Amino acid sequence: MTKSASFEDQFPHVAAAMEATKSVQPGNELQEQAAADITRLAFEMEVRRAFPETTETKAE
Repeated sequence: MTKSASFEDQFPHVAAAMEATKSVQPGNELQEQAAADITRLAFEMEVRRAFPETTETKAE
């Protein structure tokens, strides 16, 4: 029986973003927005990593 990979191993970018959000001070709109942006970008990176064939490159 093989041990399943941890969340951090499967989704390192999202795990790092989630860890970073722990230091956000409630009510600090700049930090809250930055955390939301970082989490969104991390999710997009994980999707691209999981499904590289769906990534479109724009040569414009």
